[in-house]
Amino acid sequence: MGAASRDVVEDDRRGWRLGGGVSYSALAVARLGLPTRAVIGVDREASTAPELDLLRQAGVDVHLVPLERGPVFVNIERPEGRLQLCHSPSDPVPTEAVPDEWRDAMQWIGHQPKDVHVLADPAHARRFGSSVRVAAARDVYLEDVKDAAIAMYSRDMAMRVLGRTRDLGEFSALTRERALELARNYDLDYLLAERAIDLPLAYKNARFRVYHLR
Repeated sequence: MGAASRDVVEDDRRGWRLGGGVSYSALAVARLGLPTRAVIGVDREASTAPELDLLRQAGVDVHLVPLERGPVFVNIERPEGRLQLCHSPSDPVPTEAVPDEWRDAMQWIGHQPKDVHVLADPAHARRFGSSVRVAAARDVYLEDVKDAAIAMYSRDMAMRVLGRTRDLGEFSALTRERALELARNYDLDYLLAERAIDLPLAYKNARFRVYHLR
């Protein structure tokens, strides 16, 4: 979830090229063969960009959110590193763009104590448009794309992500016993899932359930 930027360039007749972290990350994840949904804020010019079709062709479920003003950048490549100048800041992408059930679940989690630790599908950010860490401001056991990206720069983080991935296994096959074992080993408070599991229910809406793990 984020705003698509228009990066000013000289080699495109439009005078710009579509960019932004949400665009590049969605394309990269989809090309790995993973289910990907992208909630993308776009201004009038960006809304018809052919780059959006590249995302769709790669298998991204693209949901466009109209913005009055999107970000515009000039990128200047220099020997000492890139200099990025912002010609126009972006309007925020409204939270209403996130699916209602996910937003409601995040609001509930966000009202729990700040130190709660949540077990959720590691793919939740790309599946539902926002992460637990961002939407609820609460820590999560594993967020696959974000944590893997950070792991590229730290061996300790890479080992941490690998260990948690192995310990979890397939989230879709998670059992009550495995969830409770993970809770003991990793100090987890809640399990967020889309299916019924034999655990005490803390919250429920039309799609999501939050279970107590303590």
